[in-house]
Amino acid sequence: MSFIFISYSRQDQAYVSLLAQALESHRLPFWLDINTDYGDTWPHTIEKQVECCQVLFIVMSPRSKQSHWVQCELAHALELRKPIFPLLLEGPRWFSVAALQTVDVTGGSLPPDRFFDTLRPYFPAPTATAESTLIQEVAADAIPSAPVGWAPPTDRFNSSPQTDVTNLSELWKDIISVLEPLGTRALMQQQGTLVKLTENVAQVVVDSKPLLKIAQGRVENVEQAFEKILGYQVKVDIFCRTDLAELWEKVVLVLEPLGTRAIMQQQGTLLLFDGNTAWVEISSRPLLRMAKNRVPHVESAFKEVLGHEVKVHFEEYPESN
Repeated sequence: MSFIFISYSRQDQAYVSLLAQALESHRLPFWLDINTDYGDTWPHTIEKQVECCQVLFIVMSPRSKQSHWVQCELAHALELRKPIFPLLLEGPRWFSVAALQTVDVTGGSLPPDRFFDTLRPYFPAPTATAESTLIQEVAADAIPSAPVGWAPPTDRFNSSPQTDVTNLSELWKDIISVLEPLGTRALMQQQGTLVKLTENVAQVVVDSKPLLKIAQGRVENVEQAFEKILGYQVKVDIFCRTDLAELWEKVVLVLEPLGTRAIMQQQGTLLLFDGNTAWVEISSRPLLRMAKNRVPHVESAFKEVLGHEVKVHFEEYPESN
């Protein structure tokens, strides 16, 4: 089996997600460690994948240079005389790969198309079927054949307007486990959070504004994963957490009276906004009732900022035990 092993620091996941998307678009198979269980067998799994790969990418940055595992992966690949392609994301070139041609991806840019073309001789027949086989074989130990530890009671997810966040977290893990293709799984696992499920609509937020457009382009894949897990169709809306934070900051700035502004600034978070309705999370249970009494003030602030009326709902964030 032929595939590209991507060696990188977890702190560079946002860029690696973009790189994975590009490899998918060029129909080049690859392997990431996102589905590897960090237990006793993890080092053996990494070692085996380096040995099995056809090509190894090194995403070079100050973070990966300090990573023990990245240096181990590189050393093992050099020892096995694997073809190595260094991608310089940030910082100086590494002495250990100074003799190799480096691809400049500083600033988060992707390699040019001609770079991907040079990889094709290593993969005579890259196909979607081959990639699917790769996912099944490489991640067999990490992805269960059927989701476990979570079941979707129909009364909870079909009728309740407020779903327990802990259950949403478990549901999202199961969604991620069946997401295809692998680049979409990497993107959603690293950047996405399921924040609300009301009737047949799921709302997901991503952390990175540059990745929002890419994530929105993968909505169909996410909806298919929801259908696999829940057994019925769900419409998925994807928002950017940064945009929500910026909007909430503007709303809080014009909130009156000052007591309401202080409460919302310290305890409130704009969880979702669909253009006409805002869901605000309150982190303190004692303040939730007080916050609900201030709904007209918050709605007035939204109207002042956006120029139109917005319906505001408050929700309590469950405290961890």
